[in-house]
Amino acid sequence: MEIKKNQEALKQIDSKIIKTKEELKLIDDRIKNNDPIFMKKTINYKLLYRGTRDGDQVNTFHSKCDNKKPTLSIIKTKKGMRFGGYTEQTWNDTNGSGVWKTDDKAFCFSIELNKIYNIIKGKNAIHCGPNYMCYFGNNIFGLYNGAFSRSNWCYAMNESNFQGQEKDFELTNEGNNSFQLAEVEVFEITFE
Repeated sequence: MEIKKNQEALKQIDSKIIKTKEELKLIDDRIKNNDPIFMKKTINYKLLYRGTRDGDQVNTFHSKCDNKKPTLSIIKTKKGMRFGGYTEQTWNDTNGSGVWKTDDKAFCFSIELNKIYNIIKGKNAIHCGPNYMCYFGNNIFGLYNGAFSRSNWCYAMNESNFQGQEKDFELTNEGNNSFQLAEVEVFEITFE
């Protein structure tokens, strides 16, 4: 019976990373808290990009994710850690050499820790550039071009623009500032 409930709840998101309705609820609740108008609405997730399906090249990521907002990015490491971030900004690089964007409604999350990390008001939420896919905060985590074949990174809590980390590299929980990517998914979010 529990499996059937999970399948029903997860029909709204085509994810290979999110496994239970409780994991999705953590994200749904935080998104709905951004604006009281969203509290009684249903969140729809449209899969824009999946690394294992679409490849790990930054140009493919941008061709599928630019000009879309808001978006939810979800990461799974080879060690099984799952985390991600939400932004109401687009992933467009407006000047061709990289641009920081603020977003006071952005947040990051850890599925394993069941924890939300809120942006520090006025700080840079995301970085959009020619060498990066998802890049949140002043280095809370980021994915490089060719993300499956190289190390990606997570930074220490005092180097992040998000609050709530209790120890360094908590988001990936691997004890250092790099991780190997197993999967990445980016969803466009709409409300009904």
